[in-house]
Amino acid sequence: MNKAAAVSRFEKLGLTRREADVLLWIVQGQSNAEIGASLCISPRTVKKHLEHVFRKLGVKTRLAAAARASQVYSARPRFSSNFRQDEIMRDQLP
Repeated sequence: MNKAAAVSRFEKLGLTRREADVLLWIVQGQSNAEIGASLCISPRTVKKHLEHVFRKLGVKTRLAAAARASQVYSARPRFSSNFRQDEIMRDQLP
């Protein structure tokens, strides 16, 4: 999955585009200073974005946010677009 697809998935969690960008850098192990340099914002602004990310994801640490992001990033759709949901459900009935 490319960066745009990852950011799009993170936005579905209620994050702004910038918060999603910051979260993507967190997943990659970057510090606030490194993220700030990459996004041309101050480390303090990165910290504020992270506070919002933590609140929106219901987590308290960078590690927990990264873990949640990794789950969302690697999630697969439950149903294939080649099948209708009712056909799949019918096939699963005993």
